[in-house]
Amino acid sequence: MAVNVALSLKQWIAARTAKPVCVFFMLCIITLPVAAIDYMEIQVIKDDGVYHMKMVAEVDAPAEYVHRVLTDYRHIYRLNPLITESEVLPSPGNGAVRVRTRIEDCTLIFCVDVERVEDVYDLSSRELQMVIVPSLSDFLSGSAKWIIGDKEEYSEIVYQAQIEPAFNTFPVVGSAIARRKLRQEMTALMARIECIANVLEEQDWSSLLQVVRPSVDSTCYKNVIPEPANASHK
Repeated sequence: MAVNVALSLKQWIAARTAKPVCVFFMLCIITLPVAAIDYMEIQVIKDDGVYHMKMVAEVDAPAEYVHRVLTDYRHIYRLNPLITESEVLPSPGNGAVRVRTRIEDCTLIFCVDVERVEDVYDLSSRELQMVIVPSLSDFLSGSAKWIIGDKEEYSEIVYQAQIEPAFNTFPVVGSAIARRKLRQEMTALMARIECIANVLEEQDWSSLLQVVRPSVDSTCYKNVIPEPANASHK
């Protein structure tokens, strides 16, 4: 069966400037050989130009340390290797931390160059609220929330986001390929959070006991600690 791959000039321009869905959820993650997440549920819908996402996942790490990972804004690039720039900007007040990130990547003809500035509110040791600043971002509006549930033997992470991009998006939302890719990327993100949280806990215990013990997941950790080459992080 032949497949027609010819594009009109208008279609080519639209495709060239399109960006995959994972970009504006900040979830375009390079998959690493890390342990699989035990449980994950993801829902993504589009309504009148606004994308809504909800994810529920379980990670084998204490909630306290998961919170520390998510609030380590100066090292946010550890969660996403495609973040080429990141910095903490002056706070607008009201207890918010203003964080700027930039993602750059290309896959075939689809190139990514997205700027995002958001105000992060640490509402408690179990909940974070993010609000995008449209005037400084490539988004018309957006907000997200992280909720960390302490289940004793594991942490339940709930991520909810509503994003309205100010750019064209690659029209594959809802396809089997897009769903599979998004799940892989979210799994990689959760694995990175789990990895760093466990190593932070191990470091705290080692410091408390004044002993040096092998990291609980040194193979994973060494993949996320080094800064990416040619990147700017402040």
